[in-house]
Amino acid sequence: VVAEEAPDHVLCQLVRAAEYLDGVPVTKTLDLMDAFSWGVAQRLESRPGWLGPLLRLESERLRRYERLMVDRFDRCTVISAADREHIDHPDRQRIEVVANGVDPETFRPRPGRADVDLLFVGNMSYPPNADAADALVREVLPRVRRRLPDCRALVAGTSPTPAVRRLAGDGVEVTGWVDDIASCYARARLFVDPMRFGTGLQNKLLQAMAMALPCVSTPMGDRALGAAPDALRIAEDADGIAAACVDLLTDPVAARELGLAGQRFARERFGWPRAVADLERVLLAAVAEA
Repeated sequence: VVAEEAPDHVLCQLVRAAEYLDGVPVTKTLDLMDAFSWGVAQRLESRPGWLGPLLRLESERLRRYERLMVDRFDRCTVISAADREHIDHPDRQRIEVVANGVDPETFRPRPGRADVDLLFVGNMSYPPNADAADALVREVLPRVRRRLPDCRALVAGTSPTPAVRRLAGDGVEVTGWVDDIASCYARARLFVDPMRFGTGLQNKLLQAMAMALPCVSTPMGDRALGAAPDALRIAEDADGIAAACVDLLTDPVAARELGLAGQRFARERFGWPRAVADLERVLLAAVAEA
């Protein structure tokens, strides 16, 4: 395709696609997106037993490969400064941060009455999301129910693992794939992101905030966002998350203020025009240097 089309520049999406352009004589940018090796390394803590050595081996292979590809591409981008710090390259600061954006037209407040209290969304075959769904239902929800016995939870997103599917029941709904994920945000009173490990930027939080949905997150969820203190409630563990949820569910004024502050933050800091401008700057600079 490169030989036939003679592109000025090629943008390669994700490190797993880098091999297709390795050695191809064309100027190219690699969007690493996340520090995948770091993500695999984090899974070691939650995957004991026979899988541990395989994850350790894969993390090391990915670490070396990421470093190699940074040298072989003209430019590289990554989704957050936190991920950049976990790319094992002596000149990692030349990797440019290009954040994701959120579409304020798709993700905006919708009229209607919420019918669930706590929401978590994501690709439910992704281990950090599956772990977070489990933490929400098995650790956070029971603690909230000590104060609010009728509290209901919704876990939405594609490809739920068998373990995630088994979370359904007793006031917990697991949807699997939905055509319009924004409709799930519109059903909820709070968005809860209890992720304990992972990489990248949490689009789920951006989308919820853009819809003015009050959000509670672990520090891990906020690592790439860097949300303003009034825009996102942060809690370290299940006790703290549950306490924040109870506060917001029983104080509609505080919940509304948090949701509106989150919406302003998401729109001002993560609008698509800003993200696109950053990417365009990187690509045009690479073409100019070719």
